[in-house]
Amino acid sequence: MMPTKTLTAVAASLVTSAALIASGGPVGATTLPGPPGIPSSSAASDAGASTARSAPAVAWTWRWSDGGTQHRRTFSKRVYGTAANLPYLIISNDACASGILLKLQFRENGRYITEDRTVTRGCRSAKLHFNPYTESGKWAVGVYKERVMIPGIAYHYFTIEYTR
Repeated sequence: MMPTKTLTAVAASLVTSAALIASGGPVGATTLPGPPGIPSSSAASDAGASTARSAPAVAWTWRWSDGGTQHRRTFSKRVYGTAANLPYLIISNDACASGILLKLQFRENGRYITEDRTVTRGCRSAKLHFNPYTESGKWAVGVYKERVMIPGIAYHYFTIEYTR
């Protein structure tokens, strides 16, 4: 089995307080319910008690298609030739959650710009591909801060260097 890393995530330790959510309390990164298809908290048990149960934590993991787990990579046009030859990210979750949006974004001029996106489909792993080309169609040259984003749940940061 290839090594994977757990996303630096609130998702790895998500605990939902149904009472807080039901009361209209704040829903932030640490109080998000689990993804769709995963049982969420119930404000009352089957017997009608008012105890809250927590949702199961969802562990999100990632790895490179070539087996690595590095946070910094260099992609050279001389080595890879085209974007199709670049390794891509494989994102998985242990709950087989479907319908979760995943985004790969790079930082430019203080903003994150989405370069690839996909939606999880059950127990299959999702793939996110890097785009080494500039708007003019040339291979980029430089160092980019990138992140995988699972909106409202988790972020994971990478440094990608493109060279000729």
